[in-house]
Amino acid sequence: MSLIHKSASNNKHHVIFSTSYWAFIQMLFLQVGALAVAMYITRMLSAAEYGLIPLINSLVILLVVFVGLGLPGSMARFLASQDTKRNQKLLVIRALIGAAPWVIFSTIIIVMLFPYIVRFLNEPGLLELKWLFVCVLFLELFRLFLEKACHGTRNMRISASFSGWASLSVVIVTVPVVWHDASAYMVFTAKIFALLVPSVRAAWSLRKVLTDDSSVLAEQLPDIKEMMRYGLPLAVISLSGFGFVQLDMLLLAYYGNSATVGFYSVGVLLLIKLIELSKVIGFGVSPFYAKKNGDEIERATYFITGMRYALIVAAPLAILIAIEADSILGYMFGSTYAQAGDSMVVLSAYFIMASVLAIASPVLDFGGKAKIRAYGAIVGALTNLILNIVLIPRYGAVGAAIATVCGYSILFIVTISNVFNIIPLEALKNKSLLRLITFVAPLILISMIVIKLVQDETSLLGNLLFLMIVYPVLLYWSGVVTKSEIDLVRRNLLRK
Repeated sequence: MSLIHKSASNNKHHVIFSTSYWAFIQMLFLQVGALAVAMYITRMLSAAEYGLIPLINSLVILLVVFVGLGLPGSMARFLASQDTKRNQKLLVIRALIGAAPWVIFSTIIIVMLFPYIVRFLNEPGLLELKWLFVCVLFLELFRLFLEKACHGTRNMRISASFSGWASLSVVIVTVPVVWHDASAYMVFTAKIFALLVPSVRAAWSLRKVLTDDSSVLAEQLPDIKEMMRYGLPLAVISLSGFGFVQLDMLLLAYYGNSATVGFYSVGVLLLIKLIELSKVIGFGVSPFYAKKNGDEIERATYFITGMRYALIVAAPLAILIAIEADSILGYMFGSTYAQAGDSMVVLSAYFIMASVLAIASPVLDFGGKAKIRAYGAIVGALTNLILNIVLIPRYGAVGAAIATVCGYSILFIVTISNVFNIIPLEALKNKSLLRLITFVAPLILISMIVIKLVQDETSLLGNLLFLMIVYPVLLYWSGVVTKSEIDLVRRNLLRK
């Protein structure tokens, strides 16, 4: 009997589903809200003005790693290994107090260097956004700490609630503000004011959950130095992760202009939102990798189940993106942005790799082997940087996409090869996973290409209908998804 068959059970699927459920709700509110706002403002702003927004966001993503030093991710890992609310509360407080001096110091440095950053990017319009940028940086750092605290304590309901209220507030505030004054400055102003109340509400909710339950300390808690030592490799990974699609946008601004960034960023935005679908499944399985009493069979079961669920979602979406990129961008963001379809086709390879790593990476991160992935991320990011410098001046956005796929492939290979030093290769013999990869996915690819050739102008609609109607039937008929899993999802949804 194979490893996966021997250890698989409805209980495992239930645990993954329950843990992922609120992460999915969080993602749904946060990403759909952000996507809806982006679809609106791309039609209100010029490509050049809109391009300032992803530039600021890219800088925030870069510098929040510098300011956070990987502490939020490290905190989540240690929280997941604690069994009492008292321990968890003390860990959160210790992380926040320990991070405060560095956050203040690093923010001052960033403010002083901001004019030089603007000069490098050759975008003077960014100067008037300096203080808005600082506010967005703090809000993003808060969101990251909140998400990781909820993740580590398995209180994703709070994070989901925050995302819901935040997304609703951003939409309600941004739409009329941008209608009155369509500019990047007003977009960020609206975002900041919209996030203030949900942020305070979420912090208060987490405080109430982590009340002192009068439990004695189970063990010596890690101090801030230990958390930071573990967090630094995670920060390197995050920083190197920035060296892929986000770095592309900064270099596109350097070699081109904000309009080029605007066109490229809409495809990246959509892909990043879709990758979140796999990440929420990763949220469901990753805390169990940190359990000290977890055995090899249990880890393999969680891993292979999470991988199958992620590929069920990611494989058809990657195929759809590769075939219908220009139509998707044209319908969502306006016909002007359809020209970014070529780079998005290339990035569909990045999308499928990132979706797989959303499940595979936590095996190393929560298993105390984050340094291994850090090495792969550094080499991959440097490869991407070099290729960007070579390819962007000649091929523009398509060159940036090629560089990202090549660099990310290195991280993908390093991560997967080391994951299977922890997860037995026998796990890949799972019949459902093999059917999905060798039969269902190729059949979908052929079918969608045929639909594209036959329908042409209306092929996007035809392929969407195929995925919504035929694909679920194909999953059930081929045995990739079982009746017991469908019943489990139905029962949990009704219970929620």
